[in-house]
Amino acid sequence: MGLIKILTGAVGGAIKEQTLEAYQPSEMGDTTVFAPAVAPHSNNNKYASTDGVISNGSIIQVYDNQMMILVDGGRVVDYTAEPGYFKVENSSMPSMLNGQFKDTFKDVWNRIKFGGSTPQTQRAFYINLQEIKGIRFGTPNPLNYFDSFYNAELRLKVHGVYSMIIRNPLLFYENVVPKEYVTGNKRLDYSQISAQYNGEFLTALSTAIGQMSAAGESIRFITSKGDQLSAYMQTALDQLWLQNRGMDLFSVAVSAPTYDETSQKLIDKRNEIALQASAVSDPAAQAAYLATAAGQAMINAGSNDGGSMAGFMGLGMAMNQGANILGGYQQQQIAAQQAAAQKTTVAGGWKCECGTENTGKFCQNCGKPKPVESGAWKCECGAENTGKFCQNCGKPMPSDGKWKCECGTDNSGKFCQNCGKPKP
Repeated sequence: MGLIKILTGAVGGAIKEQTLEAYQPSEMGDTTVFAPAVAPHSNNNKYASTDGVISNGSIIQVYDNQMMILVDGGRVVDYTAEPGYFKVENSSMPSMLNGQFKDTFKDVWNRIKFGGSTPQTQRAFYINLQEIKGIRFGTPNPLNYFDSFYNAELRLKVHGVYSMIIRNPLLFYENVVPKEYVTGNKRLDYSQISAQYNGEFLTALSTAIGQMSAAGESIRFITSKGDQLSAYMQTALDQLWLQNRGMDLFSVAVSAPTYDETSQKLIDKRNEIALQASAVSDPAAQAAYLATAAGQAMINAGSNDGGSMAGFMGLGMAMNQGANILGGYQQQQIAAQQAAAQKTTVAGGWKCECGTENTGKFCQNCGKPKPVESGAWKCECGAENTGKFCQNCGKPMPSDGKWKCECGTDNSGKFCQNCGKPKP
């Protein structure tokens, strides 16, 4: 009951001379997770069984980013995570070619392996190891989100797409693939089983969005926080998906949220107030405001019942008063900006070992660099930070458990962010 890898050049001759059956994976689309082996050109291929049953001596082809499992009665006879051509040899021991997964399958194999007797109705199936992309999601009901920028509880709906990847194919086969797809020798698409997992995804999404709110993030930036959301949700789904089912959330892309009527009115009002405040504090906007007011006042003065002179007297009084109001506001803004600048200077100041007070990154007297704050760390993007997330790109602070993958990438999670290999 084993798989023997054979050289590519020997495949054609072996089939012709020994009349061996030959199999390859059936069509696997972008969202296919499980597919049976089929005979190439099965309508006229005399070398393969028409019912998919694989006999002793058959040759099975495996492509990159696939894992092939040989199954009998629902139990796994053998498997390979390596690409190539393999000959089925029932007289040999299971080869268990782990490929990139190393010792990942050790515990699962003991639960689902074949009992050891001679196989009767072997079939081969393929599990897709590529990223399963474009899985759409949307919250059916509005979520509550306290936004510190608007200082209000907003109600919003979120939608977008996510992708997943199968990290442990044997665990995925054991706990996710419906057994009727094995006995029926059928292809399985993620959409056929996604109802349960989309529900769990949305629960984790609600948790992740709540964590963003607690961290003080404004909902305005949610579309640029895909990496941060993914990190939140991978933690939330670790037990449900990765440890129990061998599948893992890979990425999340969120579209702009939609708000209920009350929340949208509040946002529009807040933005209107901010726009008005910005316009009044701008000298050019002030001049435009006074010019517009003066033009309208002159038109009104000409039609004043008390005569145009009385109208123009009223115009002069109004313009003086308006100029005083706007000028006073401008003075207040200048004073506030000066106070803020002074506060910033004091807050950002530091004292060098030579005794010189400085505000820049280097001492203006001796040139020594500003001491690094306690707890500061540098992100991959180059920004220096003191909080848990990078203030420039939003990536989380690296944990103490950093490790280097065989491909040379530094990582902090359970899997390499470059090639997907698990942490040793």
